[in-house]
Amino acid sequence: MFAGGGKTHLCKSDKRFVEVESLLFKYKIDDDFQGFEDFKAKRGRVINPDFPSNIIGQIVDILTCGIGQLVPVTPTQLDYLIEINNCAFALPFELRKILIYPTIELMRKTFAERYRQRGNSESYISKRIEEYPSLHEQFKSLHNYEQIEFDRDVYLNTVVSELGI
Repeated sequence: MFAGGGKTHLCKSDKRFVEVESLLFKYKIDDDFQGFEDFKAKRGRVINPDFPSNIIGQIVDILTCGIGQLVPVTPTQLDYLIEINNCAFALPFELRKILIYPTIELMRKTFAERYRQRGNSESYISKRIEEYPSLHEQFKSLHNYEQIEFDRDVYLNTVVSELGI
């Protein structure tokens, strides 16, 4: 699910899902860590040399427990999703991989407003809107994922309910 789609809310309200915060794997965590929201806003973060293998290991561990997980996707994170899809590991069940993302028009209108409501900066919003058509095209090209492109103002809990998950 793309940023702003309701992952955090769903994970807090439905314990069948775990949100994997990729920033906590991509960057080294300092001794002065004050929580995830502060960490997201922090400047000068240092890349963790173990990324993306560290997050892939975490995702595989979660999957082997049979818990659903939600991974926010940005252009820099799409590569590790592809790597997860291509890595060789055995799971005791069939893995259902679903990409859930908005249409380009919904992104421009609805998601931009969602970002404002949650306090994101205008530069963040502009960057997301500007990069989204390219990311949208990448999503469309991933044929090994079930894809749900939504064109109405809904959150992930509604999509999950409609899918019968």
